[in-house]
Amino acid sequence: MNYIEFFFNDEDKFIAQIHKNGRVRTITNRKNLEKLIEICYQNGYDVQGEGYIDSRVLTITRQYEEYINTRKSKLKVFANITDNMKLKKKSKANGHRILAILLSLSMIAGGYGLTETLSKKDNIQEPTPTYRSVIMEDKEYKSAREAEEDLVETIQEEINDMVQEQSSFHFSYQDRSNSTNMDKVREYQDIFEKYANIYGVDPNLLMAIAAQESGGDHYNNLDNGPACGIMQIEKSVHIGETVTAYNFETGEYDTFEITEENIKDIDTNIRIGAMILRDCIRSSHHNIFIALQTYNFGYGNMSKVLKAYEEAENISKDQAMDNRTNNSWLRYRDAVDAGDDEYLEHVLSYMGTNEITIKNSNGNPLTVSFTNDYLNEKTY
Repeated sequence: MNYIEFFFNDEDKFIAQIHKNGRVRTITNRKNLEKLIEICYQNGYDVQGEGYIDSRVLTITRQYEEYINTRKSKLKVFANITDNMKLKKKSKANGHRILAILLSLSMIAGGYGLTETLSKKDNIQEPTPTYRSVIMEDKEYKSAREAEEDLVETIQEEINDMVQEQSSFHFSYQDRSNSTNMDKVREYQDIFEKYANIYGVDPNLLMAIAAQESGGDHYNNLDNGPACGIMQIEKSVHIGETVTAYNFETGEYDTFEITEENIKDIDTNIRIGAMILRDCIRSSHHNIFIALQTYNFGYGNMSKVLKAYEEAENISKDQAMDNRTNNSWLRYRDAVDAGDDEYLEHVLSYMGTNEITIKNSNGNPLTVSFTNDYLNEKTY
């Protein structure tokens, strides 16, 4: 069921959750939340308190996603600024300079804030709008000054994220990108690239996983263990089950049944691996490193890792996944006695690059960078 829910969380903060196609997107940022409420109003809902919307959800979420993409495209100029400055650690002075440029451009673009463009293409017929709510005593109206302060706060956070994303993940591993294992994997590069494009994952990452899982050897890894093939698909977990992943070429979800026979076909084996990785990405809120560790640990064990992190550092599982620049959870990979607690380092050692790029839910590229400190003998 697709619906949008508005409520106060445990910290008494008013937030929204978009439930769409089995996924949940939580909105806590004040500016983004106000925009969602505005779009709801344009579609016939006067959101004034707790409640939920159970119709016209696809229309509302599409318009909201277009707004988010518009904001992100306008922020690209600042990503370019930080890249050109080769900014590794943001000083307060540089942060203020970037912020001043940002505010100047936004005011030139059209008064306070960034301009938004909403699509007028809407031919989907949905049920009559209904909104069930508990009205709050007073509705908060923000002045232009408050809106400007909110813009400053939001943009500063995004600038911080852009800078932090370039430097927060430090690993230590010996480069194996030109190893015999990778030579074997590259024999099937066309297949890897085909399914990486279909399911929106990084082909280099998918190939690195294969190099780590099977050494790039498919046919000698079919019947000699609990996992099968070049992607080492766990037999006891997946045979007789289905895997579902979003297909970016068709714009629909693919559901594929895994059998003892089709898992032995190398094309199918790689496809299943790509779909599993994509589902790990979905379940981890597009947190690439958590998704990668989940591929090895499995969903249950990864939840235990995040639970240990949550209990030790008083941060929720959703917060851990939503903050893609926070690497603190890495310290809790040994919370489970299963899998490989250095799986990230082992896979990344085959990458030959310090960036991983996937597609987000809208099909736009999402890139995370990392640093290999092996030569400097550093660890995270």
